[in-house]
Amino acid sequence: MGSIANKYRVHEVAKDFGVSTKEITEILTKYAETPKNHMQVLEDRELSLIFEYLTQHNPVSSIAVIFAEGAKPEEKKAEKPAAKPAQNASAPVQGQGQGGRPQQGGAPNVDRVEISRELSAVDAQYNEAQGVMESIIERETAIHNAEVAKQQGNALSKAAEEMGKMLEIYHRIASGGQVPPEDEQRLMEYNHELYMAAKTAAMLQEGDGEKYDSLFEDEEEKNGEEKTASEIAGEAEISVPGGGGDAGLDIASE
Repeated sequence: MGSIANKYRVHEVAKDFGVSTKEITEILTKYAETPKNHMQVLEDRELSLIFEYLTQHNPVSSIAVIFAEGAKPEEKKAEKPAAKPAQNASAPVQGQGQGGRPQQGGAPNVDRVEISRELSAVDAQYNEAQGVMESIIERETAIHNAEVAKQQGNALSKAAEEMGKMLEIYHRIASGGQVPPEDEQRLMEYNHELYMAAKTAAMLQEGDGEKYDSLFEDEEEKNGEEKTASEIAGEAEISVPGGGGDAGLDIASE
């Protein structure tokens, strides 16, 4: 036993008893002396303490198993890899049917060329319709702008005509003439100072002057609902070249 003790170290005792080196160190610290490290060689007295402690705190059967396992040399069993089952040569390969022929399945065979042609035709029709719409909008805009310019010119012409009428009413009143109340009201609304000047000049005239008719009788006949430039452009008939024929399309916007 003494020869064995000279070679029995802390970590070897822990390994043979199936415990940790820390636990062996704690036993020795409590009942003997703390070992310097896990390589320290134990004496017979220290081994007896360890054995007695473990016997008291562990079942006898487990201690017997520990010694039985410690007496047997460790045998390294070479694990042979399990043999893979041979692939059945007669089994069909994935993707092939019987006789080695490819299985017909999955997505159907799609004619991509035909689909591409149909998409091109749809795209061409869309572009043609888009061109027609752009042509309609462009011509409606041109008609609208022309009508706006025309109405602006008419407005300037009406303004000049109205100014001429107001000056004529002024001269009639200033010369002592008698004008309809409507004409006097128009002059007063147009320019109050001009109206007052005409009335002042009329007071200097002697006797009753000439009686005049209204200058705005023709306007009452002409007064009607005038259409805006947008309405005129919307009602205009626009000729758009056809897609495949010689004749164009006459489109009346509503």
